[in-house]
Amino acid sequence: MPLAPIGLLIIPLGIYIAVAHPRKLLPLMVFCSVFQASSVSGQFGLSPYVYIGIIVLIRYILESAYSLRFVATQIHPAFWFWLWSVASAAFLPVIFAGMPVLDPRLALEQIEFGPTPLHPSASNAFQVVLLTINLVAVMEARRTKVDCWPAFKWAAVVAIAIIYLQVLAGDKFPYFLINNNPAYGQAHMDTSLGLLRPSGTFVEPSTAGAYFCGLACFCLVNYFEARMSLWKCLLAIATLVVVGSTSGFAAFGVLVIIIAIRYRPFQSLNIRVGLIKKWAIVAICAVVPFLLAAPLASHLVENTAGKQGSYSILIRAGADWFAFQVFVRTYGIGVGLGSIRASSFVVTFLASLGIIGVVLFVWFLTKLRPNWITFGILAAMAVGVPDLSLSVFWASLALSPELTRDQA
Repeated sequence: MPLAPIGLLIIPLGIYIAVAHPRKLLPLMVFCSVFQASSVSGQFGLSPYVYIGIIVLIRYILESAYSLRFVATQIHPAFWFWLWSVASAAFLPVIFAGMPVLDPRLALEQIEFGPTPLHPSASNAFQVVLLTINLVAVMEARRTKVDCWPAFKWAAVVAIAIIYLQVLAGDKFPYFLINNNPAYGQAHMDTSLGLLRPSGTFVEPSTAGAYFCGLACFCLVNYFEARMSLWKCLLAIATLVVVGSTSGFAAFGVLVIIIAIRYRPFQSLNIRVGLIKKWAIVAICAVVPFLLAAPLASHLVENTAGKQGSYSILIRAGADWFAFQVFVRTYGIGVGLGSIRASSFVVTFLASLGIIGVVLFVWFLTKLRPNWITFGILAAMAVGVPDLSLSVFWASLALSPELTRDQA
């Protein structure tokens, strides 16, 4: 099996850390979460995040065989969410066999050609494996209280740097080094609507936008709490603008209003810097991201509003409506994890895991007390990233709330 360039580094590094420094496996997994577009293999799509996750899962299984850790885990809502997901993937495609669904491998492109009959497939098993890896990693990170924040911070630095390197280098950027996962169609530099929208270490601008939306929300909150400098906050927002993701823009716009209501930034800024400087900072926050992305600024409105009458938005809306009908026809039960994929995460989740899955998922998130990174990513996913296995979402859940606050 030929190795991809990043595999030459990650494969031996993962084995070494598993043997010599096992406590650093989870931080390494969090760091690798941003490399969605990468593969350690040159033949099939095995991302660095999933590769390290497999090692974490193997160690968890071996260690659990000699402890009561698995029994203790059963009282956590993560276990019940996992159990329902596994059961749905195993039984619902059989119970509702033959029902028209959108194949997860084709999804949006399939609308114009018609749905396919529901049946058990490898997609169900694959999604169960990914969910198992993600849940084990999150629960182990929370149980051991390992500090994954430095790894997440450096991953953010790398992800931001690659975005701007791709903008500067254009077609000369060595995409084969990091954008080489054969499991995805790689959108190296999206030029739709006359825009140059870099995807960075992600497979497309929408997933990159989800990540940078979460990062921008987190930076904004920590700036209002006087835990982060202004330039870091501006850099995160500017990167979100450069990526040019519609779902990222929409989610960030909504969350900024919520953050403003929650933290009352004008009141706190008035106490700290005075009236004139307060409005200067607000003006800088509003203008600088667009100045840093001058080629994109003139297309921002077109990118967010111009799709409304386009064929793309009709396809996406049709996929969501069809998936919602599947949810209704199954009486709110769903057709099973990995059986269907629409445009919106919310509708895909409902059609896959049903009301029971939603309740268990919300219970699971409430128990973990997620941070603003998670909220931002999840909000952008709700609009346009229908992927429950998105690595940066689960990596954000691995961050302890206490450690996140202390090290922002």
